[in-house]
Amino acid sequence: GCLVMTGVPFCHPCVPAAPEGWAADAGVGWGGDVAWLDEGHAGRRSVRATNRARDWTGVSSTRLPATPGQRLTVSGWARSRDNQADTDKLFVRFFGTGGFIGQDGPSLPVGAAQWQHVHKQVTVPEGATEMDVSLQVWSKGGSADLDDVSLVAEGDARNLLANPGFERAGGEWRDLGHDGRYFAHDDFGIGTGGFGGPPITDADLSAVFGNPL
Repeated sequence: GCLVMTGVPFCHPCVPAAPEGWAADAGVGWGGDVAWLDEGHAGRRSVRATNRARDWTGVSSTRLPATPGQRLTVSGWARSRDNQADTDKLFVRFFGTGGFIGQDGPSLPVGAAQWQHVHKQVTVPEGATEMDVSLQVWSKGGSADLDDVSLVAEGDARNLLANPGFERAGGEWRDLGHDGRYFAHDDFGIGTGGFGGPPITDADLSAVFGNPL
């Protein structure tokens, strides 16, 4: 056990907020316009990007080393709502010593309520030293879900992406707020107890002499 000097322990439940190896992109954070869903194509997780009023909203993988001239196939399973053709894509982005070089990838399905497979072969451009995979929703008011992403090099069947099904949690956590149900022994059964204090009364209160309070 431990000595809790202020407050009550276990009254703020927290849940993992983001998948390992993936970042919310375009200046947004996890839990809002970019969400980690409790449902997926093949597993139990996926990600969703929603563009409410931005240029674009997205999710990107950890960067990988890139070799100019190498041919790659990027693929994934996607669903969409209120999006437009040829604006929302699953890109492979390329970076060099001077920064962003370019990007290429398949378009996402339009108004697809069910999971659909998308894929495209891309070639690493000259000057590229790094790359990542980036889900991008440019349609204003549109959103897209992504799962089971793959990036493979020609002649090699290995998936270069870590956590491609978004199943593993990363190090980010989301506070669900104050929850008093943990105080008692019912409901969640932790029985942490609540706040203590003198009774509420209109009468004056006095402390017993010698009381450390």
